[in-house]
Amino acid sequence: MPAGNDPKDDWSFLRPPLVAGDLASLGGYRILSLIGQGAMGFVFKAEDTGLKRLVALKVMRPAIAATPLARDRLLREARAAAGIQSECVVTIHQVGEDRGIPFIAMEFLDGMTLDDWITKHKKTATVGAICRVGRDLLRGLAAAHEKGLIHRDIKPANLWVDQKSGRVKVLDFGLTRDTGSEQKLTMDGAIMGTPAYMAPEQANGKEVDCRADLFSAGTVLYHLATDSSPFHRDSLLPTLSAVCNHRPQPVLSIRPELPAELGAFIERLMSKDPAERPTDGQAALALWLEVEKSVRNAQGPAPAQAAAGSGIRLPSPAAAESGVLRFPESKILEGGSARKKRKRKSPSSNPWPWMAGGIALMVLILVGLGMFLLRKKPSSESDKQDNSTAVAQSPRNSESKAIPPTTPTGVGTSPPSTNTNPPPAPSLRPSGNREPDRFTNTVGMDLVLVKPGHFRLGGTGGDKFRRPVEIQSGYYIGIREVTQDQWSKITGEQPSHFSRKGEGATMVAGLPDATLARLPVENVSWKEAMAYIARLNTQEPNPGWEYRLPTEIEWEFACRGGHLMGQDEDLLDYYGFTPSKEITREAANLGDPTGRPKPTGSFGPNRLGLFDMHGNVAEWCSDTHIPKDRPVGVPDHVIKGGSWGSPPEHGRAGATFTTNENGKTWALGFRVVLGRKVD
Repeated sequence: MPAGNDPKDDWSFLRPPLVAGDLASLGGYRILSLIGQGAMGFVFKAEDTGLKRLVALKVMRPAIAATPLARDRLLREARAAAGIQSECVVTIHQVGEDRGIPFIAMEFLDGMTLDDWITKHKKTATVGAICRVGRDLLRGLAAAHEKGLIHRDIKPANLWVDQKSGRVKVLDFGLTRDTGSEQKLTMDGAIMGTPAYMAPEQANGKEVDCRADLFSAGTVLYHLATDSSPFHRDSLLPTLSAVCNHRPQPVLSIRPELPAELGAFIERLMSKDPAERPTDGQAALALWLEVEKSVRNAQGPAPAQAAAGSGIRLPSPAAAESGVLRFPESKILEGGSARKKRKRKSPSSNPWPWMAGGIALMVLILVGLGMFLLRKKPSSESDKQDNSTAVAQSPRNSESKAIPPTTPTGVGTSPPSTNTNPPPAPSLRPSGNREPDRFTNTVGMDLVLVKPGHFRLGGTGGDKFRRPVEIQSGYYIGIREVTQDQWSKITGEQPSHFSRKGEGATMVAGLPDATLARLPVENVSWKEAMAYIARLNTQEPNPGWEYRLPTEIEWEFACRGGHLMGQDEDLLDYYGFTPSKEITREAANLGDPTGRPKPTGSFGPNRLGLFDMHGNVAEWCSDTHIPKDRPVGVPDHVIKGGSWGSPPEHGRAGATFTTNENGKTWALGFRVVLGRKVD
């Protein structure tokens, strides 16, 4: 009975079928079909003839079974897993041997591996999905560690997502080591496990403890949260070197909408130094549950129907994209839509993984180096409250002409220099009906006048059926994001992560003070930005005018060039001096591998003279968004522009996200608007 085209897949070791139509039998089990196979053996769908229940029957290849080391490893897996009592670990029903071939009968699970779930799920994982995977994974590891067992091969292919419950179960204890055992089944210095997910001490062939499993768990959660395997490279040695030396981008630099506590804890699990990780699965689980509690409190009460039993939902023929946890969530708005499916760099897996890392890799290693959940914007604007009346909206026929091409004068006449030294301040400020084209306030903020006009809001890619908006009153907008220096001048404090006393101080240690002062302020919540603006208004009185955050409409209009926008240029995505459909790293600080913001004005401006409308730090807007499924609790507010760690699509002019007003991260700041006071 050949299993495939490979002559090594000879199944003659199996017994004849017990029932006509079956594939074969072994140890009294009816073998119904092949689920998967690997270098070490096969996994079959089988039936226990005595109890009439389906099982997954794990059977070793005869050639491997003849090797004492491999036989011992399989038997150790069975004994280890059988002794763990947890709903988050696969249940072992029997370990046996027939015709000299060892086998394990374990519970049969409908569903797929987490690796397959990530691949087939077409949207970035929600906060709920990340929390559920983390909770169940750490529960499984806590149960194993309580028994003194280390898994040593935690990876997405060794985690199973159950079809019915959505529960995640730990599979494949083939590399398990008893922490109390002195027996060694590998040579000193041999590397056991899957390189892209193993801990640095494991990659170096050193002794490991429970904390190695936690590093692997953190790497799995990082992969789930960011849609990327942080250490996977094209070959073995670069992968191992990355595990030992490379520090991945912070989670929030890639997903700034995630809760800060979530990203910080994942990064703690991935600490290179084992001493910086929790001591074991029990300690990590306790901390994880505190993180979940904090996230729930920040996001407000969950809907009643989400209170119990929520889990990952697998794609089905009827609803291929139902794979989300029912969990308190914030929103992604139109334009920041579900991501395109990206090519993943993750190790391949079988539906029921065999011990993919079960063969020792004996190599010489060349060692060298918060907060939010996104969701689509509702089609109706009825649940979004605009905090400002400075912008009036009047629908117009979609066929009516946009602003005709202009030959602008003043600001934006030619591509401005990227010289970041501010020009001399104009002598006039806005006052009453007086509106200079540009002015500089006493804090050092340069602001430019955006005159009335109209454009099509949101969306990308030439969509002419987006919502037409008319700007009926002019307003001023900051040419740059609010800087660390400008924040300190008003508050006397510095909250930024990338500052002299911030947690990211080492990242900016080599910057001169004058350069550091020009970095955008970050790590401020919406409430803190509003408090700053209130103090700015007190220090910078302008009769008839007031500082505030821009509305989403004001921000996007200014980003696209405002009144200097040419005909149909509002159908594009990125706006340097010349609007385009694409953007490069030379044009904006998006996806910066150095992992931090750059001084404001480091890249070329748009036609209005505005810097960093794409990237550097994402920017708060004033708009309030009330999720339909969360009408009470902490409200959400709009953020625009993408950040230094965002993929380019997050920086599109039409991309809009929301998060709750208490959320903050070192990829999120703001710029100010000066508009006419409204009684």
